[in-house]
Amino acid sequence: MIKNWLSKKIDINEKIKDELTQRAQKDAWLFTFDRDEDAFFYSPQIIPDGAELFNVNGEFSVYLDKQKNLCGVVLEYSRHNFIEHHQEFKETFEKFFEKDAKDDVKIIDPNRSPNNEMKMFQKLFERTLIAEAAGARIHI
Repeated sequence: MIKNWLSKKIDINEKIKDELTQRAQKDAWLFTFDRDEDAFFYSPQIIPDGAELFNVNGEFSVYLDKQKNLCGVVLEYSRHNFIEHHQEFKETFEKFFEKDAKDDVKIIDPNRSPNNEMKMFQKLFERTLIAEAAGARIHI
């Protein structure tokens, strides 16, 4: 018998607001850009088994584990959707994820960045996701 682990409703935007920064720090989330898929992930290197993806709005989705903990964010069509709508990210995104990219997938640990630019990108990115989620009002 399969247990429905999402039987209790939760407010996804409150979950993002309450957990995003703490979970990202606790689980050492990384930025991963897949050029071929135009997908941008902010998550641990490996998403936990059993995690499910939930759409928040037209720009991003979140992964929740079986305990309903936030365990990652994914932007589909990151360059052609999110970056177009949030020009404040364009210069840094291009500099770190597109310029001189030799591989189709680029991973950056914002905590090991040699300068403060990636940390500022991380903080702005988290604040933007929290603000975007606030307008979503989604219950799952």
